[in-house]
Amino acid sequence: MYWEPLETASSEQLLAWWHPAPDWVEPEDLQLFYDELGFIISEYVPNGQIWLKQQIACGNLEQQCAALRHGLSRQKLLPEDQDLLLAALDSNQPEFQAIALSECINQQRFLLPLHKVQQLTKSGNEDVSALAEMYCCYAFPDEQIFRLQRCLLSPSAKTREAACDFIGNELINVLEIALRKRLQDTNYDVRDAAKENLAILKENLQ
Repeated sequence: MYWEPLETASSEQLLAWWHPAPDWVEPEDLQLFYDELGFIISEYVPNGQIWLKQQIACGNLEQQCAALRHGLSRQKLLPEDQDLLLAALDSNQPEFQAIALSECINQQRFLLPLHKVQQLTKSGNEDVSALAEMYCCYAFPDEQIFRLQRCLLSPSAKTREAACDFIGNELINVLEIALRKRLQDTNYDVRDAAKENLAILKENLQ
């Protein structure tokens, strides 16, 4: 999605568009709009990340998610960032839990309580449970191969797909045969992920 006015707006206008969203944004596009707006505020508005952190407890779910995602420091998580992530993990909102898990994975900072993350592998939300499984694969390196093998056979298509991507991203060649079996998966996204990540493994062997 592309919103041209965001590129030329002043800092004051960007902040004003946070609440309420401008009328040229369709209701079904609010999450994408706030994600884009949050990114621009964090990058280009002075003290934008501090301002976003102040918005996490305000507004609707789309605003809160964008504020959490883009209010976190990108170079290095600060102590207050850790507090925000822990609060998100403890919330009953799967959207917040998913952001907490994905941001820690993206920054390779595994600071969340492992017993809580392991509980989320059984979450009723497939996105959260898949992210929690991948978090554990990183956090328990000695168990990584076993965990990935189990994830490839998970009843959850999201978890199987995430395991395929993990294997490709981390170049885990010892799981090539297990990954190849997912080419026959009943889920299209899993089959596609298996195909793409097998190509990555092959390319890096050449």
